[in-house]
Amino acid sequence: MPTPGSMSALSANRTVGSDPSPSPTPTSASLFIYGTPGFESGSVQAGRINSDGTVSAVAGSPFDESVGQSDIIQIITDNRGRFVYVLNQAAGAFGVPLGISGICGFSIDQSTGALTKVPGSPIVFPTSPGNVFPNGNSNGMVLDGAGHFLFQPNGRNGNASTGFDVYAVDPSTGMLTLTKANSNVAPVGRFTAASRDGRFVFNAGNGMAEVFAVDQASGRLTLIAGPVSTSGSAGPMAVTAGGDFLYVANQKEGTVAVFAIGETGTLNPVAGSPFSIDTGAGFLALTPDARFLYVQAHPAPGNNTVKGYAVNPVEASFKPIAGAVLQGFTTVAMDASGKFAYISDVGDLFTYAIDPHTGALTQLAHTSGPSSDDEQDVVTVP
Repeated sequence: MPTPGSMSALSANRTVGSDPSPSPTPTSASLFIYGTPGFESGSVQAGRINSDGTVSAVAGSPFDESVGQSDIIQIITDNRGRFVYVLNQAAGAFGVPLGISGICGFSIDQSTGALTKVPGSPIVFPTSPGNVFPNGNSNGMVLDGAGHFLFQPNGRNGNASTGFDVYAVDPSTGMLTLTKANSNVAPVGRFTAASRDGRFVFNAGNGMAEVFAVDQASGRLTLIAGPVSTSGSAGPMAVTAGGDFLYVANQKEGTVAVFAIGETGTLNPVAGSPFSIDTGAGFLALTPDARFLYVQAHPAPGNNTVKGYAVNPVEASFKPIAGAVLQGFTTVAMDASGKFAYISDVGDLFTYAIDPHTGALTQLAHTSGPSSDDEQDVVTVP
């Protein structure tokens, strides 16, 4: 595997696929990209996405969270590109906390991409009696498609969730306020996703997936479908932009389950599901037209991959893309146009053009960031 940060090795081994006569020239639809510099950084890197898909640094980056030496384990953004929210796990040494466990929100300057902490940030998770460390919650958070609420299964320190923490999002400032809303049943796992229309929140884990309806007035979640088996361990998810299909990675088994989402939120396995991918899937990235799926995985210790698949769940077709197999990468994120993929390891961010016919990847540009060592720590903003 190439040594991260070695440009000669990366250039020699990471240019894959080709499209000798692309027409028309691809144009980016995302404006900005955000990521974390590395473990215990307590800050967020920001980049501007240029019209040709290349990335330039945003002035003032990285932006400090004021959380100390915390490990950022997830970054999410709302569909309108107004806010970014970051989930932290506290680090510590000799029994002394060096950072916080909690959530920090930023508002995005629509002209420059610069970040400013929203009022009330960071939100610090509570501590237990006699414990100086905040109670870490590593369960995945998600914003509903309408951007009204942030949801996170509320388990602490590995304990099972009894429901969801539901935060109301101030539409003007991005400030988060913990509400009294919950769910009518406990979630099955720590992984969450949401439909873009704001109607549904999906939850997965422990071999199951389920669907909750979102009350847009209160944020209360009501189970409407499932739990259904994913024929495996059930992990990271992706929902098609049109809300027609749900993808759930079975990390231990090396498969991905695909469900058709009914009008009322029902989940029905498609023919041939689950389909084979690498074990250890950490993140699923779908192109907006849902034709191509790119999976970041770590199938063995020290081995990180990004691989592409051409998918057509209606026809039960799921085929590896020969021109989209990359070694040594820890993150993958999509441009909103579906024409570019942003793929990184620590200290390196690469722009790849996506062949619109095959899904093959062609390296276009390289810069130092935003990048991350965690598969959920890079996000693009429309």
